[in-house]
Amino acid sequence: MGTTGAALGKTVEGAGEAAGTVKEGAVPGENTPGLVTSALNEYMEKRQKDFFFLALRSHASIVGARQATEAYDNGQLQMAATEQGKAFDDPDVQAALEKARKQARQ
Repeated sequence: MGTTGAALGKTVEGAGEAAGTVKEGAVPGENTPGLVTSALNEYMEKRQKDFFFLALRSHASIVGARQATEAYDNGQLQMAATEQGKAFDDPDVQAALEKARKQARQ
């Protein structure tokens, strides 16, 4: 999860830098954030929980499917049903965000 979030952050940061500075009187390469960079930053701030939710839900679905398949292969049908059901639980986005932020600071 941590590497995915970091990669997304670098991608958005790179997009902002590549867009250049759209500011009156700005000098190219001056590292002054322009309109595009500001818009991308604001978008990412407002959608951060949504992105994390999608990533966590995808991860839970994949893990749940794998565990259910393993249980089914081992003849443990009740366990397979339980693991499959866990894939539909909502992930704790706030806890995941806090964990990712903590890891990023290390």
